[in-house]
Amino acid sequence: MALTKFAIDLYDAEDDRGSQYAIRKFYILKDADQNDTGKADQLPEGYSYGDTIRMDWSEDITYETRNRRDWPHSRKWEVSHAGDVNGNENFNDQAYLRLADTYLLKAEAQLQLGDEAGAAETINVVRRRANAPEISSGEVDIDFILDERSRELVVEEERRYTLLRTGKWLERTRLYNHNGGQYVTERDKLFPIPQKVIDANLTYPMEQNPGY
Repeated sequence: MALTKFAIDLYDAEDDRGSQYAIRKFYILKDADQNDTGKADQLPEGYSYGDTIRMDWSEDITYETRNRRDWPHSRKWEVSHAGDVNGNENFNDQAYLRLADTYLLKAEAQLQLGDEAGAAETINVVRRRANAPEISSGEVDIDFILDERSRELVVEEERRYTLLRTGKWLERTRLYNHNGGQYVTERDKLFPIPQKVIDANLTYPMEQNPGY
């Protein structure tokens, strides 16, 4: 659930969606009595119980640094079992439909119809709920809507599909994803067709996607 530095830094200070309750930005070391598990946290060298360990996203995460343990992560799926705190299974419900997603799709349609004021008000419905500052019509463009979708739906939406649909995948992946985004090309908008699928098409030749 590691996020890009870009995604973490998108939030205004008062926006609940970027708070510690939504994105894990620090840990407080607890002894056995303070922990629900009844087990004491393992103390790093130089720390005591009650100390705070803060995450560090001053520099963006890259492929080489992707295994860092001091990087913020989304808490939407954060869970651990008392009997196995190192386990990675998660049984939280996953939202299938989100009202906020519907509002943001509506705002996108309003923008394309030239109704920037309507789009801003639709976005503000979502932002008021999150205690984020309201925006004006002059701030609305497709990039702002995509930023707002990240603020609201990070780790939930199929981001690649959204960026491809809006014609922004190549541009924004190169700009904001430094964990491989610098290597993507126009070709990568499509995935290669598996060779076994091509070979199974006996009645008519199936061409591979361009570039593969």
